[in-house]
Amino acid sequence: MATGGAEGVCVVWLLDIGERRTREQITAVIREGTGRMPAFGSDHSDEEIWSLVSFVRHVPQLSAADLASHPAAAEAGGQQPNTIAMDGTAFAPAELTVKTGDIVTWVNNDPFPHTVTSASGTFDSKEIKPGESWTYKTQQSGDLAYVCTLHPTMKATVHVK
Repeated sequence: MATGGAEGVCVVWLLDIGERRTREQITAVIREGTGRMPAFGSDHSDEEIWSLVSFVRHVPQLSAADLASHPAAAEAGGQQPNTIAMDGTAFAPAELTVKTGDIVTWVNNDPFPHTVTSASGTFDSKEIKPGESWTYKTQQSGDLAYVCTLHPTMKATVHVK
């Protein structure tokens, strides 16, 4: 992993603690900081902190293929097309535009199950276990709003052109 400066030291240190600390311990370190890492909590919401905790907890278990399919890899050109991650109790990206007939894949990166259920009843993944994925082939143009029925604050939309 290429990292540089103080930010790189923080990332490497977080990845190291992710293997041997509880979620609560990692949350405290991220929120309050340490001598080796500045506090993250004073400038960020609980949701942003949870997203970072979720990421840190999963990194030691991720393969190169997992990292390439993560939404953050899109900026580096590594994301698989039409992939949506369920991570930190959020869909990422929250909006995706595809063509009719495209296949959309949802990957559950959280340590608990999620669903992908359309508001219109067009599709329902049922429970997607941690580390598993589910795919759907778009049938017609329009906006497909969906939600995780287990975590109703998780909402997103696929725009089909």
